[in-house]
Amino acid sequence: GVKINRLELAPRTQRAINFGMAACLLAVVILSVWSLLR
Repeated sequence: GVKINRLELAPRTQRAINFGMAACLLAVVILSVWSLLR
């Protein structure tokens, strides 16, 4: 978080990065739950 803020990215870019990280996290959670239930 600190390193990203230090780069002074545009708010839109920062939001895209945050969204991408959240999507990856969600995908990992869904995959692990799916493999457990399988």
